[in-house]
Amino acid sequence: MKRIVNLVRSNTPVLLFCNSYINIIQRLFAELSGIEYGKIKEGNLSDEEWERIDNTAPMLKNASLYLCDKIIDSAEGYIKDYEDLKMPIEYVFIDTLPENIDKDRLIQWSNSCGITLEFVNFDDTLS
Repeated sequence: MKRIVNLVRSNTPVLLFCNSYINIIQRLFAELSGIEYGKIKEGNLSDEEWERIDNTAPMLKNASLYLCDKIIDSAEGYIKDYEDLKMPIEYVFIDTLPENIDKDRLIQWSNSCGITLEFVNFDDTLS
């Protein structure tokens, strides 16, 4: 998650294929605002923390951050969703790649396009 936060801060174009974009957004708010993730998840914030959230929101709103949380059942599906954006994405993160997806095909595609591709498990970073 730290890498994604740094990319958001530097306004680097990022595409996240994730299982739950709500958890990702909450985690980004936590990292960028310095507020504990659990407090954001529960909505148990002080007035000062809500102000920090308000101050963080424009950064996320203006970030070159694209989230996709739909179910994709093939390597070609990931590639098509990327191409449909028609945006200059530099980093693609795929959360918990299903076993039936051709990982080598995705690596080959990203190398041919000059895109940095990372396979991650966001659940491991959301505790």
